[in-house]
Amino acid sequence: MFVKADIQKIIEKYSNQMIYSPEKNGMDCLRDKAYYHSYDTIYPELLEKYLNKDNLNILEIGVYYGGSLLAWNEIFPNSNIYGIDNDFSRLKVDIKKPNIKLYEMEQCDEKIIDIFKDIKFDIIIDDASH
Repeated sequence: MFVKADIQKIIEKYSNQMIYSPEKNGMDCLRDKAYYHSYDTIYPELLEKYLNKDNLNILEIGVYYGGSLLAWNEIFPNSNIYGIDNDFSRLKVDIKKPNIKLYEMEQCDEKIIDIFKDIKFDIIIDDASH
């Protein structure tokens, strides 16, 4: 059973994993939610009410290297996780999990409406175009 403090620990776990990034011509963290944005301090407050619930629908817009998808999968193991990004060539992790579905498209692509029209999302994380 997860508690609020576990959210920050899991986010930090994936943020502290370093990978080579050709775009940055050097090393980068697998997940920028904690390292660059400090979301690890607010996510526990926002997501605590969803802990230990099954069959959540979670959408992340802008998955970049993919580390955040693994974090959401660990925090919410019995949920459906959807990821959208405009360039999956940057993925650095294996996302072959039955509950994670990926869509390579722009965040403003009108096809999104048709793809997700029958899904009620419990959590939406927007970390796409800034």
